[in-house]
Amino acid sequence: MSFKADLNLMRKEWYNAFYNGNTEQLDYLETEWFISTNGQKVLYKKHQLRKVDMRHPEHKKLAITRAEYEVEIRKFKDIACVTGKAALDDGEDVSNIGFVENWIMLNGGWKLQFVTFEEL
Repeated sequence: MSFKADLNLMRKEWYNAFYNGNTEQLDYLETEWFISTNGQKVLYKKHQLRKVDMRHPEHKKLAITRAEYEVEIRKFKDIACVTGKAALDDGEDVSNIGFVENWIMLNGGWKLQFVTFEEL
């Protein structure tokens, strides 16, 4: 199995890219029609990448530790739905979120097409 075909590795890569502000890697790991929402507003890929890119230089890398729990992965042929909860620790506060991710297998590799999260 190739690296790109391992959903767990691709998820780790996406979160590393997001927290490190690596928009080139995010662009690669997301579908062209990628959408992100926090339950209040929707960000399309172009806007999400611009927002990550515009983080203040000293905040480009988010110093957040993410610990996931109650994670379920359901695969249906070339589509995967990942649901779960995560504790996000920024060194001062810990917040808990619920999340849903939809991934699709394209050209032998997983791409993120949708992610939503909200605080618990």
